[in-house]
Amino acid sequence: MQERVREFVIASITAMNYDVDRITGDTDLGPTGIGLESLALAELSVRVEDEFGVKFELEEMGTTALMTLDQFTADVTRRIAAAAPGSADATDTTDATGTARSGDTARTTGTAA
Repeated sequence: MQERVREFVIASITAMNYDVDRITGDTDLGPTGIGLESLALAELSVRVEDEFGVKFELEEMGTTALMTLDQFTADVTRRIAAAAPGSADATDTTDATGTARSGDTARTTGTAA
């Protein structure tokens, strides 16, 4: 699943007119890497939400900008698994900071890798 997410993210970044020729798994999404600014990060998040049925909070955009491509795709893959029917708690998701979210409730589950 993570490879499918990665391919979708790269295709989305390409569709948003960013150069992906030198992207590796270690490339940052934000200004120090690909160069996605806040609006572009929001657009990417919406594309991922629409494609995979996961949700991002507005407060997560700053953290997302610091993620590498591999960290972001791993985070999305975890969110997909958490939202899957039959998962331990299909209503909870874990954001990029390691905080589990269920509705308006947040609780720390550990540190982000």
